[in-house]
Parts: sequence; structure tokens; C-alpha cells
Amino acid sequence: MPSNKASTQRDEDIINGDQEFPNYASTSTEGRTPVKDLLQMMATQQKLLVNLLQKMSTPAVTQQESLFDRIARRINKFLYDPGQDDCLNLWYNRHKDIFNIDCEGMEEKTKTR
Repeated sequence: MPSNKASTQRDEDIINGDQEFPNYASTSTEGRTPVKDLLQMMATQQKLLVNLLQKMSTPAVTQQESLFDRIARRINKFLYDPGQDDCLNLWYNRHKDIFNIDCEGMEEKTKTR
């Protein structure tokens, strides 16, 4: 008789697919409903999407850094000359368009770095 019982158990597993998830099949009906399962899956999916979006937004920072580097190469280093009047104003006016136009989208902290 025991061999018949084992045969019956195996047939049930093949029919309903529980052989792949033995623990889930025994606990899935205890306090769980399809709605709860669906909500859990949606919450997991939302977390994965948030992580994916964060990873996708990271290259924007590197683009801003490369913009900063390109702008920095265009600006000559300010050197103070005590013998020249208004040397800061002359230097600033020479690079005014870069500061006002090219650096427009940058944060103030990045501009003054």
C-alpha cells in the first residue's frame, strides 16, 4: 500500500506543479489571498523600478561634470596684477558670457568650485 500512496502524491505534484515550490504550496492558503499576493508583487516591482530609475539618472551627473570640465578649460586662470587697474573686472568681462550663458544650468556650488 505505501507504494500506492507515494504514487498518488507524485501524480498530484505533476498535475498542480507543486513539485517546484513545495513550501509555497503548503503555506499559500494560510492568511494569503490573491489580492495580497498581487499587492506584494506590485510593491516589489515598484522598488525595482525606483532602483532602475536611480541608476539611469546617474549619468546625468557625469554629463554635468564633463560640461564643467569643458567650461573650465575655456576660462583662463585669474592672476592678480597689482600694477594694472581693474584687472578683476577685465578678466570677468572677458569670460562674462561663459559665466552667464554656458553655466546657466549649473548649481551655484558647482560654478564656484
